[in-house]
Formats: sequence, structure tokens, C-alpha cells
Amino acid sequence: MSTNAGVRILQSWSAKDPATQLAEIYRHWDGYPAVTGASIVEALRITSTASAFAGALLSQTSAGRMPPSADYELCGDLLYTGCLEYVYVLTFNGNDVSICYHVRGRDEAPEFPKWHQKEVHTIPSFVEVVNRDRLAINKRLAELRAKNPNCSHYIDAEDFTVLEWSKEEVTA
Repeated sequence: MSTNAGVRILQSWSAKDPATQLAEIYRHWDGYPAVTGASIVEALRITSTASAFAGALLSQTSAGRMPPSADYELCGDLLYTGCLEYVYVLTFNGNDVSICYHVRGRDEAPEFPKWHQKEVHTIPSFVEVVNRDRLAINKRLAELRAKNPNCSHYIDAEDFTVLEWSKEEVTA
């Protein structure tokens, strides 16, 4: 099984004009914030435009997968299919980037929801979301290791590191 996600990238040219969709990108596995959210943050570290961000995501590959494969793929209208567990929406407006994410319920309608207009994160606040998810997973791994000290699945699993984003940090 996989935890898939979709990333919608929007460009807004001004506060009064509606945002234009530039790309929809699909990720088949590890769609939760601890992994996909972290890769979004890492792509934002090296980019400052919506198109460069899309390119940065599309070029990411997972180490250790055989054969090596891209983590993300470009797609169209994927967010409307209803098959995604996580949806991320990034809106680029000048030097500002807003990030929204949503965990979709099993019975949730496939239409693009209105939540993206309400739960808006800055990059630093989104890093906090990612870190909360990472720390929760680390805690669960510690519990599983304590209960199952001989299970290599838990012993060999690496804990997530905590991401940092300083107020001075700006995208290139």
C-alpha cells in the first residue's frame, strides 16, 4: 500500500486577481507531511518561482529504490479524482509563498475543496507542521522498538530529523 499525495502549484499575479494553476504533481508513496512536506520545504529552499519549484519537485528521486525512480510525476486533473490521501496547494505571489495541505477523508467528495482558502501556512509555519508529524512518527517508532526489541523493521528504521527554517532564510 502507498500513501499518495497531490501537489497543486498556483501563481497569483496580484492580490485581487485569482491564482492561475501552473501544475499538478502526483506522488505515489510517502505523501504525509513528514516526507512530502519535507521535500516541499527542501524544494522551496532552492527555488523562488512556481515553475522552478515544480522542476525541483519533479527532479527529486528516492535513494535506495531499485531501480531508481522519480518521486513525483506531472499529471493533470489528479486532484479531482478523489484517490489522494494528502493534497498540498502552494500559491506563489511575488516573493511570498502560501502553503495549504489537507488530509482527505475516505468519503470526501472529489471536487477541489474550499479549505485551501482558509488554512494558509507561511513556510515557517508549514515547517512546524512537518516537524510535528516527524516527531509523532519518531515517538511511535520508539514505542514499537520498546515493544518489539528484536524486530529489524523497527530497529533499522531511522528517526526523522527536525527541519529548520530561519526567518532570514529566503529562497534563491
